[in-house]
Amino acid sequence: MKLNYTIFTFLLTVFSSFTFAEQDIVPVQVTQVCASCHGENGNMSITPDTPKIGGQKMDYIVYALKSYQNGKRNHAIMSAMSAALSKSDIVNIAKHYSKQPAEIFTKY
Repeated sequence: MKLNYTIFTFLLTVFSSFTFAEQDIVPVQVTQVCASCHGENGNMSITPDTPKIGGQKMDYIVYALKSYQNGKRNHAIMSAMSAALSKSDIVNIAKHYSKQPAEIFTKY
């Protein structure tokens, strides 16, 4: 019986780690960089021409970041910010901001 419990505990631990590894993880540093222009949850842009990304569709954010990377969209800051992002970084960032509440923010 003790052996069965040990095997069960081992398998539970192994499969728990796989589930954790598949979770959407966006490093705090990445969201801090994004937040410096788009606001903490993507809804408070620092300038009138900085788009609100909180609550945007995930596909749109992925498309926009890839377009900055490949030059389809021309914006010096976003091209530089997106240049080093991997495909999984882009997907995780898009998931993160698409899950944020869409808020109306009028600073200007």
